[in-house]
Order: sequence, then C-alpha cells, then structure tokens
Amino acid sequence: YFSGSPTHQPDFPQCADPLFELMQANENLILRVVGYLDLDERWSVFSHRIERFGFQPYQEMLRVLKQCDINIAPLDLTSPFCHGKSELKFFEAGLVGVPTIASATDPFAHVIENGVNGFAVTSPEEWKDALRRLVESKELRQAIGSKARDTAMGHFSIQKVAEVAREVYQLPNPGSEAPGHSAEPFELSAKRLRISWIIPGLL
Repeated sequence: YFSGSPTHQPDFPQCADPLFELMQANENLILRVVGYLDLDERWSVFSHRIERFGFQPYQEMLRVLKQCDINIAPLDLTSPFCHGKSELKFFEAGLVGVPTIASATDPFAHVIENGVNGFAVTSPEEWKDALRRLVESKELRQAIGSKARDTAMGHFSIQKVAEVAREVYQLPNPGSEAPGHSAEPFELSAKRLRISWIIPGLL
C-alpha cells in the first residue's frame, strides 16, 4: 500500500477488514506500506508480515512498486475531495505491470474496466472478492497488470496527455505556426505568470 502522506489515513478503512481477513487466511501475504499509515493494535499479529518503507525518490518508488504483486488504492467514497483525485496510483502501478484494486471514485471508475485492467470497487465485499481473485491467480495478476500497462501508456503517456491538453485548450500543434508567426502566447516574461488547472475527467 503506497499510502504517501497522512492524508490517506482516513481512506485505509475502506479495505482494512477484507485485507485483514485475507492475511489471516493466507500466510504468504505480506503488506508493504510505503509512506505513512497508522495501523491499529489488531495488526500487530502480522508484525512479521508488514514491511515498512519511508518516502522514496520517484524512480526508487517505481522500483519498489514493481516488486509488489498487487497495488491497492483505497479512497473514501463519501468524500468529494477523494473524487477529485487523479488516477495516479493506477497508472503508476500500470507502468510497471502491477494490477490495481481501487475504490471506485469517478476517475478510477472511468479508467478501470473491472476484471480486465484492474478493479474499481465500492464495498468491503467487492474489496474481498477482488483481493481473493488476484491472490489466488498469478495468471490473472499478470494478465490484468499487462492490460493496465497498455491503458497507462495509451491514456497517460506524456505524448497522450499533451495531445489531449492541446484539444482541451484549443492550442495549435507544435510547428504549425506560419513562418515568422510569433509564439507570443507561450512566451512568459518575469512579469507574467500563468496558472493552469487540469480538471479531473478531462484528461
């Protein structure tokens, strides 16, 4: 679980009970926590199966993520703030071929096709079922991880994001200006700043 900052502490209960039950039933399961997560006392029974990592430089974080078999991204589905979060945790895992189970916020539900390139779930029962299916089948993990990578490269590569941004902002394609035409809209001086907000769901 790549929790990151303490802001995700309220999100973990979305999957805590199903994950706890599966760890009880499967002694080979290890919970890797990267970032901040305060686990309650009951988790102490798994102290020998909980790995802790601090914050990682980005490239190292991807290496640590690639070592995992399943990525989880629980979010509080009642929180408008969580529905505004991007698909980052899905496509980072997808880039390294790791399948994701995520709470079905609007962005995750938009990009994840259940059972094909990941799982977007809404209840403890769905968390448990998705976890069980991935735990029990290496072939399913590999197949979904491969599809997730295809989705990540097809939707979230720098080239694709730039293409969609040009369409959203109605920008000309690079090199399309006539000879001698000034690219003034893209030139910033020390006295001029622009702030851009990419609205979730547009990209």
